[in-house]
Amino acid sequence: MRIPRYALALLLLFATGVYAHTDNQDAFTRHLPAPEVKILGISDHLYDGEFDAAEAELYALLAEHPDFRLAHLVYAELMRAKSGMIPGFSDWLNPKNSELASLVDEIRRRHAHQREASYAKGKIPDFLLQMSSSQKRVVVVDSSLSRAHVFENTNNQLSLVGDFYITVGENGVLKDTEGDGKTPIGVYFITSRLDPLGLDDLYGDGALPLNYPNEWDQRLGRSGFGIWLHGVPSNTYNRAPFATQGCVAFPNDDISLLYNTPDIENTPVIITQRINWVDKTQNALYQLSLSKKIEAWRSDWEDGNMKKIGRYYSSSFSNGNLNRNAWLKAQNTLFTQPGSNNFELDDISMFKYPGTQRMAVVSFNKEYQSDNASERRRIRQYWLLENNDTWRIVYEGPAEYQPIHFKGIPNAVRPTLADEVQHRNNGLGS
Repeated sequence: MRIPRYALALLLLFATGVYAHTDNQDAFTRHLPAPEVKILGISDHLYDGEFDAAEAELYALLAEHPDFRLAHLVYAELMRAKSGMIPGFSDWLNPKNSELASLVDEIRRRHAHQREASYAKGKIPDFLLQMSSSQKRVVVVDSSLSRAHVFENTNNQLSLVGDFYITVGENGVLKDTEGDGKTPIGVYFITSRLDPLGLDDLYGDGALPLNYPNEWDQRLGRSGFGIWLHGVPSNTYNRAPFATQGCVAFPNDDISLLYNTPDIENTPVIITQRINWVDKTQNALYQLSLSKKIEAWRSDWEDGNMKKIGRYYSSSFSNGNLNRNAWLKAQNTLFTQPGSNNFELDDISMFKYPGTQRMAVVSFNKEYQSDNASERRRIRQYWLLENNDTWRIVYEGPAEYQPIHFKGIPNAVRPTLADEVQHRNNGLGS
């Protein structure tokens, strides 16, 4: 039987890695949005030579999601190939048009993610050392595969509840300066929930601002503002892999799921170039090492021994205003009160910082009481595993949002800083 010319073109296409067949769809597709499951299934039909089935399912998918540009492209190329006039899909091998190149990149990334599917084997990103009880979920963005993974935290046990295609900055990641068109890499937190009715259609069905620049960004002198998780314009299902000014954009159905999640504020969002998936027990020694150091730090603070306390702080420590010696001097005045001391920590979270295996972000509620002083607030620390394999603190300060984190939000939907601080204070210990 003679192989149709367009079938030969498709086989060539598969050989280049644009498409990849999978034999284990059930585990992979369990957490995917329905349109993505369908487009991947259609590509499997193409791989298996089931072109009529692919055509029928493409037709049905476009009837349901007429704004899905990638599905339109696959359908158009399949029709062009079937015409016999042009091989079809051949332009995908070396796309000269930038818009076509973006769509080809999108399908490559969807299938690269399908091939990896590490989470289907019960693994988690190695950034997730410990979730606090008040953090009900965490979002981990993998820019290399254009994915966002959402994990739910139940009794400190993580389970994957969402796996979404996303778009990052038009110039990639590693944001450094305002206007560079890049998405930042780091550990961030959702500061608020913006009413989409008060926003431009560009942001779609929801917007969740992040606290960029975070404490570490500010220490490194990184500039810029207005980094959000948000949706896409109403006339498209999703955007190309690199298309925003630095935000992380989701299809509208997916951002709506996040936006409407109860208590989404203060949810950790870890943005990285690539996820390292590990067994859930693989981080145990790393987490235990850091936990012991934090407990020793707490105990020495309770004893009020400033000489011992000073050993926990790196020579490179800075809280943004004070260096190590000045900061310790200020703490000596605040915390070495006469009488008995009580220094308690709760609701502790720990995350490895993307880009380095040697730094972790730790947040907790701190409660200090003595005969003459008391304080209760949420604290954030950055611990660095220094060259001698000793954990030391390089930053410590209140885990509160700052005016810069709300810059760029329209006045009609902008939360006031006072409201946010009150929200966080009310949430302590919850």
